[in-house]
Amino acid sequence: MAMQILLACTVFTGVVAILNVTAWRSGDQPMSETKESLVEFSNSVFPLVLCLVILQWFFGFTLALVLVVLTLYSGVVVLLNSLFWKKRNGPLFTGQQVLVEYSRSFFPVLLVVLVVRSFVFEPFRIPSGSMMPTLLQGDFIFVQKFAYGLRLPVTETKIFETGSPDRGDVIVFRLPQ
Repeated sequence: MAMQILLACTVFTGVVAILNVTAWRSGDQPMSETKESLVEFSNSVFPLVLCLVILQWFFGFTLALVLVVLTLYSGVVVLLNSLFWKKRNGPLFTGQQVLVEYSRSFFPVLLVVLVVRSFVFEPFRIPSGSMMPTLLQGDFIFVQKFAYGLRLPVTETKIFETGSPDRGDVIVFRLPQ
């Protein structure tokens, strides 16, 4: 379901970009404000959505993937604003100020959530009753991400080992796809 929504967003933003280049920009008449704001939104979101579709194709759709992409996107916008866009007289496009404001607001939050969820702890839901009576099906638990080693988000590549499981530890793993 998530992949279909992502593909629909990609197609929509791509069609708006194509219409902008071919039909809407032709002629002497200026574009309406609605079309112009739609084009600005499409031009700023299309690379992000396309990147998510490509990453989904190779890695699968996970929350870690979305967090990494959104954090990188908002971080790049904040960096571009501080290095280049602030020095210009006025915005490059009409939606730039809004994009920068949202990115400046969301970047620290996304970064904290990404770091905490990737390296400190992660919530899991118990899918079966195999741990009864201690853990019931549907219970939520928090997993220490650093207990047995740190892994990179999305790729799950181990950075370094920090310990090994002891008797009585509850180990959470994902079933292979």
